[in-house]
Formats: sequence, C-alpha cells, structure tokens
Amino acid sequence: MENSKFIRYTFVDIKTGRPVTREPARTGPVQPKGVEFIFAIQSSYPTGKPVFFGRVPADFELGIDMREVSAETLISVFSEELKREAKKRKKAVELGGIQVGEELYVSTSEKAQTRLNNLLTTVMADEDMEFIDFQNSDDSWTTMPREQVIETAKLVNRHVQDCFSWNRTICGKIDLMEANESGVGQGKDILKEIQQFGISYEETEEVVEEMLEE
Repeated sequence: MENSKFIRYTFVDIKTGRPVTREPARTGPVQPKGVEFIFAIQSSYPTGKPVFFGRVPADFELGIDMREVSAETLISVFSEELKREAKKRKKAVELGGIQVGEELYVSTSEKAQTRLNNLLTTVMADEDMEFIDFQNSDDSWTTMPREQVIETAKLVNRHVQDCFSWNRTICGKIDLMEANESGVGQGKDILKEIQQFGISYEETEEVVEEMLEE
C-alpha cells in the first residue's frame, strides 16, 4: 500500500499509552491507535510482551519501542511464523482422531497409532486370525474383526499422510510469498487456510480411544 510503512510493536496501556515492554498495562492492554495489525508472534504471548507486526501511514510518528521494518523483513518473519503455525496445526489435526462411519471414533494419538499398527502386524502375520481381543483400561473387553482392524489402520495411516501432505503444500505456498504488499495479502490468506484445516468430531456412542491407548 502506497504512503504506508511496516512496523514492529507491542501492546500499550489503554489509558497511558505506554508499551508493555516498559511497564505493565495496569488499565488493560490494547493495540496502539492508528496501527493496522497484520500478524503476531504467537510464542511471545506468554511473556506478557507480545510482538506484533503492522502497517501505519508513512507520516505516522513511531512511539516508544515501535520500530520500522522493511517489507522483506516483515515477509521473512511472517513466513517463519506461518510455518510454525502450520506445523502446530498439522500435529493437532494428525493426533486429533478420525470418525469412521457414523458411530465409530478412532484415536490417532502417537500411542494409538503404534497400538493400531501393532494390531495390523498381528493380523497380517496370521491369515487365520479372524478376530482380535484386547482389554481396555476399564478392564472391559473389546473384539475387533480382522477386516475392521485392516480398514481402520488404512484410514488412520491415510489421515496421517494427508496431514503431512497438507503441511508440505502449505509450506510451498509460504515459500512463494512475495516480499512486498502482495505478500502480506498472501500471508493472511494462508493463515486463514491454516486455521481452517481439520475437522472437529462430535462425541460418538462407540469410542475406540481407550482400546488404542492401552
């Protein structure tokens, strides 16, 4: 955008306007007036002094602890942040479980994936094994037909691979971001895509999670 510049900044006190890098925002932290927020470094929030990047008019007078940055620097930092967020989102979706049919929910945690692959190895090594019995954490028993073990393992492995493939595709898009105003818009679109990745499943009647976590 012409007649504007990019800056790095943080929250300010709603009343005094002093940045939280200098003193706590006793009356509440807010975005500085006149600054258009672009993105935040998510890992900086726990410090109480979050790092933001934004845009201001070219003649905007920078306040305390505000620093002008080039478009190249902003896009470089934005790209790194997007890749971190994409990796976190991929992991959350990968381990978040999948729905199999209308009533079956399967855990896809790392422990559950190992458990399911071990079950798959067992049935594939013995063609005569038609059912798998196992004891759940509550001491109840569950029986899974051979075909269901195989199909469930396929679905879980495809789910995991889809997550990795999505992450690779997103990183490819991030690498193509332009180091200018267009790159800002591209980054915002990619961030939305990251936030929207994955499906939330409702609780179902038959849950396999306990079985796989054994």
